[in-house]
Amino acid sequence: MSGEIFVVGASRSGTNLVRALLNAHSTLWVSAETHYFDDLRPRLPAGPLDGEDRERCERYFLALAHRAFGQGGDPGESRIERDQLRALAEELGGSGDAYFAALCRLRAELHGRERWGEKTPRHVYRIDELLTAFPEAKVVCLVRDPRAVVASYKDWHGAAARRGVTESPELEADRERSRRSYNAVLMSLLWRGVVRASFAALERHGAERVRVERFERLAASPEQEVRELCGWLDLEYEPALLEIPVVNSSYATSGAGVSSEPVERWRERLSPSEVGIVQSVCEPLLSQLGYAPDGVNVSPLRLAWAWGTVPFAATRAALVNRKRLGKATEYLRTRAKTALSRGPL
Repeated sequence: MSGEIFVVGASRSGTNLVRALLNAHSTLWVSAETHYFDDLRPRLPAGPLDGEDRERCERYFLALAHRAFGQGGDPGESRIERDQLRALAEELGGSGDAYFAALCRLRAELHGRERWGEKTPRHVYRIDELLTAFPEAKVVCLVRDPRAVVASYKDWHGAAARRGVTESPELEADRERSRRSYNAVLMSLLWRGVVRASFAALERHGAERVRVERFERLAASPEQEVRELCGWLDLEYEPALLEIPVVNSSYATSGAGVSSEPVERWRERLSPSEVGIVQSVCEPLLSQLGYAPDGVNVSPLRLAWAWGTVPFAATRAALVNRKRLGKATEYLRTRAKTALSRGPL
C-alpha cells in the first residue's frame, strides 16, 4: 500500500472537489478536515501521550468522528469507539501523530478502503510537518484563480438560500462565520499566502512529493487531469472518479461530474471594483500563473479605502474564527508573513 495523501489549498479553491474525486476510488478514503497539524498538534508534547494530554487528544478526534471540525462534535456520540481508537494509536506509537493516523485509518476502514488521506486546506502552511511525520506521504496543493476564489467565498454563505434548503444550526453558523469573515483584500491576501506556501513547498520537497493542482486544468480536461493525478498518487484510474455529484458548491444544486462552468463565474458575481481590487492585491502572482487581468480600473482612492478596511476586517475575522485558529498569534504571524511577501514565485 502506498503512502498517505494530503489535500491542501485556499478555501474555495477546489479542495472539496478533489477530495470527492479521490473518495470515489475503490481503495482510498480522504478524511474531512481535522485541522490537527495547525490546532491540536502544537499543543501536544512529542512522543507517547498519557494523562491529560492523551485525554485531550482522544476527545479531539472522537468529536471529529461525530461532527465536522468547528461544529460542536460530541466525543460521546463518536462513530468510532474510544478503545478502538486508543488501541490502534498505541500500536502506531501512542503519539498525537499516531492518534491522527489512527482516526484516518479507521475512517477509511469504515468506508471499506485500504488507503487513507486527509483534507484540511490550511495545512498548506504545515507541509514540512506533514511530510516529516509521514515520510511516504504526498501533498496535493490546489491553486485557483483568485477572482474565482473570492467570488465563491463571498457567495458561499448564501448557498443554502439559493438551494431552498434548511441546514443544521451548526452549518448555518459556519456560513454566518464565512459571511462575517469576507473582505476582498483580506481574501486576496490569504490567496497570496497559500500560493506562495504551495510553490515554496514544491521547491523544498520536489515534484515527487508535492503537486500543484490547477483547478482550471481539472475543469477543462477532467479525465486527462484525473488520470495524471492518479498516476502521481500511485492509484489506478477508475471511470467512477468522474461521476461524482456536486460537492459543497456556492451555486449549483444538482448535477454530476466536473464542470467547467465555475471557471469564469466570477465575472458575474464580483463587481468591477472588486475585480480591480483582487487583481491589484494579487499581482504579480496573477500574471505569473497565467490568469489574464481583466480590463477594469479601480481608482487609487477606492483602492486605498479597501486597504484601510483590512485591520478591521482581520480583527473581525479573527474574532469569529477564534475557535478555529489554534495558537492564534502564531497562526496570524505565519499567514501575514507569507501573504505580504513580494517578488516572483
